[in-house]
Amino acid sequence: LLSDFFYNAFSFMLLNDAPSASAFLAYYDGNPIASSFVSYKAGVAGIYNVTTLEEARGKGIGTAITLAPLNEAKKLGYEIAILHSSEMALNMYKHMGFKEYCKLETFVWDPGSKE
Repeated sequence: LLSDFFYNAFSFMLLNDAPSASAFLAYYDGNPIASSFVSYKAGVAGIYNVTTLEEARGKGIGTAITLAPLNEAKKLGYEIAILHSSEMALNMYKHMGFKEYCKLETFVWDPGSKE
């Protein structure tokens, strides 16, 4: 389960006196349908791993699961937040007020490739 993975991978950051990160999980009918993660560093809140199950998309859940860490960051005094977007979510983030700063290239390493 995704929530178990995040707990095992990041609990050292989440379970101390001054957490440097938080994870968010949205449920519908008792089932997880969306998640997000925020990391706090150098005065910036980095929003990562925003995911929404395909069948739950288009209902505002992606916006809500992104707003959860943004609201927490604001309460903690953060005034700058960053994130990386897929093409699918780009309009959602722009509608939320995010501005495109730069484009990143993604490189994939395939150990089975002969090239």
